[in-house]
Amino acid sequence: MRLRMAALMMTLLLLLLSGCGGGNETVSQDARLRQNYAGLTSFTGVARVTADYGDKVYQYDISVSGDLSSGTLEVLSPETIAGTGFSWSDGGGVMTYEEVSLETGTLSPDGLSPADAMPLVLNTLATGKQLAAGEETIDGEKTLFLELANASYQEETSTVCVWLAQESGALRRAEITWEGNTVITYSFTEFSYTFDRSNQETEG
Repeated sequence: MRLRMAALMMTLLLLLLSGCGGGNETVSQDARLRQNYAGLTSFTGVARVTADYGDKVYQYDISVSGDLSSGTLEVLSPETIAGTGFSWSDGGGVMTYEEVSLETGTLSPDGLSPADAMPLVLNTLATGKQLAAGEETIDGEKTLFLELANASYQEETSTVCVWLAQESGALRRAEITWEGNTVITYSFTEFSYTFDRSNQETEG
């Protein structure tokens, strides 16, 4: 009887140790990928962007490139606005089309617009408060899901959700929410980035 009880206790102990090891691995993966983005030196990507204004929804394909402090975005489709460009630097930016400045509208009372989305996603991924993490499958691929608080808004009224390739950390999808509603979605078909820790490009 004592031998059977001892064997049971040993089995329970091994299961507990195994569970603790798995949790540490998940935390380590979160930290590793976020550290990469904190040291991001360049990125390029192609994505389908959806902007939901509640009464109107717009979709367009874009190419984007830059780093944590500056970048450029160009609309690829639809044809009616193809060639529209947006550049940003240190949180500010301007959108142009044939040298004419264009307004993009706001998606929240505090002025969140589609033009702010990419730098907001990258900077929040690098430095934002992490609210949740897990594993989700997108288009048959297992990804790391992170929900992060948007530091520009108080009381977590806005969040940034990202889905990253588990090994490389390449962005697969990003969403910005406002008061529980998704207002901006980036669905990436291509994304690559470099970071100063290894100075090697990571592609996915």
